[in-house]
Parts: sequence; C-alpha cells; structure tokens
Amino acid sequence: MRALRAADIGIPRHSWHPGSEDTFALSSHARAREALDLSLSINAPGFNVYVLGEDRTGRMSATVAYLEAICTPGNSRRKDWIYLQNYRDPRQPLAFGLAVGDGARFSEALRRYVGRLRSMLIAALESDAHRERIKRIHREADERINEKQAALARAAEEVGFTLEESAEGVRLRPPVADTPDRERNRDRLSGELDQLEREAGQLRASAEAQALAFDRQTLAGLIEGEVADFAAMFADYPALSEWIDDLTEEMIRDVRNLARSSPDERLPAKYSTNLLVDHSHGDECVVLEPNPTYENLFGYIEYRRVEGVSETDLTLIRPGALQRANGGVLVLRAEPLAKDETVWTHLKAALRDGVIRIEEPHRSGGMPLIGTPRPEAIPLDAKIVIVGTPDSYYNFFSNDPDFKTYFKIKADIDPDMPATPENLNILGSLIDRMAARQGVLCTADAIGLLLGLSSRLAMRRDSLSSRFELIEDLLHEAGRYVTAGERLRPEAVLAAWRARSKREARAEERFHLSMRRRHVAIATSGAVVGQVNALTIRELGDSHFGRPSRLTARASVGHRGIINIERVTELGGRTQQKGALVVEGYLRGTFARRHPISFDCSITFEQSYGSVDGDSASVGELVTIISALSGLPVRQEMAVTGSFNQLGEVQAVGDVIEKVEGYFRVTAKERAEGIRHGVILPGANAHDLVLEDEVAAAVAEGTFSVWAIDRVEEAIELFLGCPAAEAYERAAATLKTFDDLLRDRMTPDPWRGRTSPAGVEPDDPD
Repeated sequence: MRALRAADIGIPRHSWHPGSEDTFALSSHARAREALDLSLSINAPGFNVYVLGEDRTGRMSATVAYLEAICTPGNSRRKDWIYLQNYRDPRQPLAFGLAVGDGARFSEALRRYVGRLRSMLIAALESDAHRERIKRIHREADERINEKQAALARAAEEVGFTLEESAEGVRLRPPVADTPDRERNRDRLSGELDQLEREAGQLRASAEAQALAFDRQTLAGLIEGEVADFAAMFADYPALSEWIDDLTEEMIRDVRNLARSSPDERLPAKYSTNLLVDHSHGDECVVLEPNPTYENLFGYIEYRRVEGVSETDLTLIRPGALQRANGGVLVLRAEPLAKDETVWTHLKAALRDGVIRIEEPHRSGGMPLIGTPRPEAIPLDAKIVIVGTPDSYYNFFSNDPDFKTYFKIKADIDPDMPATPENLNILGSLIDRMAARQGVLCTADAIGLLLGLSSRLAMRRDSLSSRFELIEDLLHEAGRYVTAGERLRPEAVLAAWRARSKREARAEERFHLSMRRRHVAIATSGAVVGQVNALTIRELGDSHFGRPSRLTARASVGHRGIINIERVTELGGRTQQKGALVVEGYLRGTFARRHPISFDCSITFEQSYGSVDGDSASVGELVTIISALSGLPVRQEMAVTGSFNQLGEVQAVGDVIEKVEGYFRVTAKERAEGIRHGVILPGANAHDLVLEDEVAAAVAEGTFSVWAIDRVEEAIELFLGCPAAEAYERAAATLKTFDDLLRDRMTPDPWRGRTSPAGVEPDDPD
C-alpha cells in the first residue's frame, strides 16, 4: 500500500509552447486523419467514410476544417451541371456536366443566341418583302379557289341554281320553278360544291404550308449565319453539339411560336438553361448538409399556381447537397440519417447505382401531375463523409448489412490522448486561439491550468481529453471574471470551474442535508464491527456525484455462505452478484484449504431501495465480512472503493475522481473538528486521480489521506488496524466454531428417546 502525495492527485499545471493549431494534428485524431487521407486518395466505389467521435470532440467542425484544408479546387473533380430541354422527350430534361465556369457561360450564350435569333426572326417576318411573299402565296390560292367557284356558279345558273355567300360559307339556292330535273341537278351540284370546299381547304392548307415553309426557310437562313459561332464556343462538348442540332430543328419547327412573343419577353422554358450547379463564384469543395432531408440531399421540383392549376418546367428543378458536392466531398450528420430510413435507403441506392436522381417520394401514391418533369440522373462522383457518435455507428449503421459496402472506412477519434509535449503544445495553442476568438487573452499559467482540467476530463493525469469544446465552454464562463483590458488568469478559470460545480450540485447538497438530518445514516467517525463506508456513484439525470453508502455484514452459524440481500430481493444486478460470488470464492480459497467451512453471512447496502450493480464494492464487502467474523471494528472515518479477483488482487474501478471528492465533501464538517479522513482505492487507479485543489491541500496538510492498494489484505490492515494475518486468524477461529456447532447439531443424540440409567447422565455436548 502507499499513501498518495498531494502532488500525485491535484490538478496538474501542464507546461506548453505555441505550436500547430490543427486539431487533426493531435494524436487523438491521428487515426481519423489517416482514414480520411486514405479515402480521398482512392477513387473507387464504396470508399466513403464514417467519422465517429464522442460529443464535444469537435468531430464535425474539426473534420470539415481538415477536409477544407486538403480539398482544393485544384484537386477536386467538380463540374457545373445544367438541365436542358429534351426535344425528343420533353418530360425528361437532359443533364450536362461542364467544366467549372462553362455552365454560366453556356447559359448566358444560349440566352443571347436564342434572344438574338428571335429578334432577327421577328424583324424578318415583319419586313415588307416577307409580308409581300406571304400575301402572294395566299393570293394565288384565293385566285384558284375563286376560279373554281366561278365555274361552279356558271354551271349552276345553266340549270336554274345560284351560289350564295353567307356566314356559314357558300351554299346552293334552288330555282323558284319546279322542274323534273330539279332533284337530280341539286344532288349533282351539291356534290360539286362539296368537292369545291375540299379543294379550297387543300389550297389554303397548301398556301399555309408554303408560308410556314418560307418562315422556316427564313429562320434557317438566320440560324445558318449564327449557329456556327455559338456551337464553336462549346465544341469541346460533343453532347452539347448534338443538343444544339436538336435545338435548331426545334426552333425551325416552332418558328411561329418563337416569332409570336415579344423580344422583351422571357424566353420559353424549352429554350432556357437551368443552371443547376454553378461553381464559378466559389471554391466550395466541401459541402456540409446539417439537415439531410430528402429534398435537401437529392433536390426537388418547384411548382407555381397558374389560374388555380399547379404547373412546372425544367427551370424549376432545384439542386440538393449531392449535386452541389458532386466532384468534391459531402459531409452529413449521422443522427438525422439514422432517424429517417427513407433518406438512408435512397442514399444507399444512389451509392449503389452511382447516380443522383431527383424524385418526389412525397407524391408516391398520389395523383400524378401532368407535365411533371423526370430529370435525367446525374452521375455521382463525390466522397460521402458521415459524422456521428459511436452510439449511432454501433446501434444503427454497423447493423445495416449494406453499410460496409458503401462506407468501407471508419475514422475513429479517440476520446483522450497522452499528455505528450506535442499534444500539449497543439491543445494549448488551440485553447489560446479559442480564447482569442472570444476577445480574451490568456496567460500561459491559465492555459496550463485549462490543460490540467483537460486531464481531469480525460480522468487520468497523464492524459488529455480530446473533448476540447468543453474547455471552450469554460473559457466563455471564465471570461465573466476578467476585467476589460486584463488577461485571463488561473484565478478566473478556477472561479468559473467552481461556479459550474456549484450550479450542478443541487442533488448532492440534498444528500448532505439528508445526512445532517440523519435521514441517511452514515458514520464518518468511530469504529463499528461489520460496517464500512463503500463509495458509490449517484446518477440523477445529468447529476453525477460520489457518495458513501453504509455496507454491513452479519455472520452466523449456517451453511448458505454469503447471502447477498440485494440479489435475493432482485435489486442487485449481475455484476454486483458476480462480485459477491468472487468474495465468497476468495474466502473459501483462504479459509477452507484444509477443511470445509460453513457459515451464513448476509451483506447489504443499508437504506438502498433502488437497483444496485457493479463490483466496485467487493473490497468493502470483504472488509465487513472479515470484521463480522473476527469481531474487529472497522474505522468509520475511512471509505473504500475497489474490486478484486479470487486471488486477492485489487482491480481498477470507474469514477474514482467523483467518489473521492464526494467523500471529501461529506466529511468536511468532521475535518473542521479535527477528525482525519481518508479513502482507499485500487493502485491501478492512482494515475486516474485529478482532484480539486482543496483535496490536494487537505492531503498536504494531513487532514485527508488517499491510499492506493494492490492486494485486498492491505485494505483489511488499514480498516481493522492490525495485520491481515491476525484478522484472518481470528476470523478462522470463528468459522471453526461455527463449523463445530453445525456439526454437533447434525450428529444424532444416542440418548434421545431413551431413559438414562440410574446415576448416569448423558454428556453435555457443550
């Protein structure tokens, strides 16, 4: 055993020197950094990344910052993406990927090209020469119709009929006098009139076709003079060249509608560009989508109301984060994905097929809208980085059989790291930068103290916590204790730390009040047989503090061994029961090597009415049992935490900082009265102690002690005040007495039921 010194348990003041401010240079992030580098270096399907780290480790902000530093426009595969009308199937707009900047250039070039052609076409169609040509075509058709109508009129007059013009058209009027041939002539002339109307319609249609052909010929001539320059601008894109050919055919086919609109009117959607993704004005290679709903991730289609009817076109297709991040890196939060399995399923489908589809899952099962576009899928070429907690990873994603197919790389951020000079320098520089962002300058000692508090968060004095955002929160609180123009000093940091502890101590203070009122019976002075103060953890919501619990043992003659009352009443968990069985195994190995032992010994946590689990009280259980068997009283000013194995080797337990400090606060009043207190804990936990300065000061003054033990016999000696061998000898004597009594009770009495001979009495078994 060894008594720990104040220097071994207090908050360390680490020294540091300015260094790198790159979070991913910390050793806690080294594994994640290598994983990200590997993912970005492999251009193959499925090498996407899940970054997992504890809360407040900067897993999102640090990951995005690191990715932005290494993903530059020069090494990305980004493209501009546009949607254009599909003239062969108008419901399926075509997607084109262009070099960065060419999307905006093509959009503007197309607008100018079509706009100029429309203006030139309107001017050409309204010219005197063109109008005269069109009139001549229609005039020639009208003259031929008039000639045929005049000939029919003469033929009708010869048999007494006349032709009349009316609003309904030309009709046949019969003669006034009835003749034998009237009906025959009427039928013949009616047939000829019908034939005339058919021929007139054909002539007019032919004239209109000639006029339309002339309009188209006019537009074709205009296009011929303009299209070469327009197409030459994008000759590097064969697919666009083919589309321009289709555009030419569509404009010639649609010449009348193109010419009907005013030059100042907005171009029809089918002649417009939907510049879906434009990278010409930014260097965004890393896209963070904090809320990955389907629309935010895959895009959506907008609708407008026109005369009470919803309508849309290709210009109302909107991009999602996948389209914007295509060719770069997309960062997603894990928790929203885990909650929305629909989005997760669509994301896996996109990774499986290698394309981004814009669909409308919210319309599934509903009435389809007429004219709704079905945009062509865009090839997916992005690295997907999901950032989340270990809980999300192990409880949702890793249970998905498809997950490892699409996310082959795990980037794991360690919750803590060794307090090496490199890590101290980097974390110290990060803290200094965080303070500067808040407008606060820190002294080197203040940062050294904050680094020591980081060790406390790591729950080991030779380590640092990677949850540096908690330190940033403390900086915000400490800033309230700094006068304008002054630097942040250790005193301000400690003031903020203590104020936070006080805010969170309501539940603990209620426990202390219950002790003072003796509602909770805890003895912190004197000596009692079969009773020890075992240190436990009380959790109430976000409140988490250490407290002593009275652990008692009562031994008697019997054969059941250790009776764990918590287990019998179903208040003890499996681990707690395992600890009790280990204690019994140790006792049997210690006292029953030569002859069997039989005893009953009930153990329990007094005034504990909730569930109990864990084996950290097993050292205390052994102390109470040995005390109950030996009759030696247990020192009540001391408390203990620790488990041990059947060989008597003490093992590490958790939450030793909270347990020690909890007992320190419980005994404050008695220490003020001159009673010295102490805590016994496993030697393996000695380096886990990063205690408040007042605890270290009390240890330095000798009013409080912290003992580290490696074997359970050391706890026996400290609590019972005698060598363990002596305590065990007395316990063994009691066990032998119990065994003898039990054997005597089990031996048949030869005189039972018989009359004793005169003058002879049976032997007294005692």
